[in-house]
Amino acid sequence: MKKFSLFLLAIIIISMSAGCSGREGRAAEARELVRGSWNGNIFTSEFAGLTFTMPDNWLPGSDEEIAALMGVSAEFLSEQGMKITEKMLELSTIYDMAAQNPINGDSIILMFENLSMHIGGTRLNEMQYLESLAEQLDSFEMGYAFLGIKDTTIAGQSFKTLEASIDMYGLIQFYHVRKIDNFMCAIIVTIDQGNDNLISRFSGL
Repeated sequence: MKKFSLFLLAIIIISMSAGCSGREGRAAEARELVRGSWNGNIFTSEFAGLTFTMPDNWLPGSDEEIAALMGVSAEFLSEQGMKITEKMLELSTIYDMAAQNPINGDSIILMFENLSMHIGGTRLNEMQYLESLAEQLDSFEMGYAFLGIKDTTIAGQSFKTLEASIDMYGLIQFYHVRKIDNFMCAIIVTIDQGNDNLISRFSGL
């Protein structure tokens, strides 16, 4: 099963299931987040301090796809442009960038988990976050095999990385995470074999 849609990937990426309350107050604490943008085949995220150069023949996720992942309309997303609104900050997960190889289905997503939306979430570190994520992924009963958590350097930044294989689909996933303020920045790579060479396409600002 080579072709693996961004939408199926989004279903597999589970937000932490902790309850939340007082959303308006916590959302107001996280207004620094700004959406990234594409310039040709280069995506720049000022908030993450990263640029990503998309491989030749890959396709970026459209506004419609990104909006669908977040549960908002494409019109809403386009109207807001670079601004992260109060409504978007009340979401658990904000998807910033998605790109996919239309031939073999390899894909990459840059997203931000709003830790303020979960009770005790802002106290989580990267290791705890990935351990919680692994438990939730395992509950899917999709044949996940976890290959451990390791330190990874991406464009000079320190990330924790969870590597997992999904034998049912013949896929490998890499979850690279780094905590930024009250957000968990996550780069999720899904490939059908080999190592995560896509991280070499990131550069620092």
